[in-house]
Amino acid sequence: MAASSTCSATTATPAVIDTQTNEQTFLFGGFPALRLAFTPDGKSAYSVRGEPQISVVDVAANRFGEVLDSGGDRATDVAVTPDGRFVYVTLRGLRQLAVFEVGKTGLGTHPVSWSGSGDGIAITPDGATAYVADAHSRAVHVIPAGDAA
Repeated sequence: MAASSTCSATTATPAVIDTQTNEQTFLFGGFPALRLAFTPDGKSAYSVRGEPQISVVDVAANRFGEVLDSGGDRATDVAVTPDGRFVYVTLRGLRQLAVFEVGKTGLGTHPVSWSGSGDGIAITPDGATAYVADAHSRAVHVIPAGDAA
């Protein structure tokens, strides 16, 4: 089965959709999500919802697992590096990135000064650069990803 993940428009609850049949095969109950990002191997996903917590999703089991703490700020978007080693989370109010090393405990932040907000993030295919969308100032901030890890 080819699968995709989406969020219900009415409840912001993550759902698993079979992309061959367009049928919903699973709905994660009780936990809204704003954004999701998958590891390259597809075994895990990370979910943020505009609160300090980042949830780790066990994709094969269709369940939430570990909950990571962003350091007390609103996590608004999430991206996984192409090699799957790091998870980057935008912290909107702090205007920083939280960086998690997959499989290890602990959190590092990369204080990046920008005027506005961290509303979205994308990592280049080579993993070298993070692009942070800032709706407040209508800008995109370019951050060397190696500096943040």
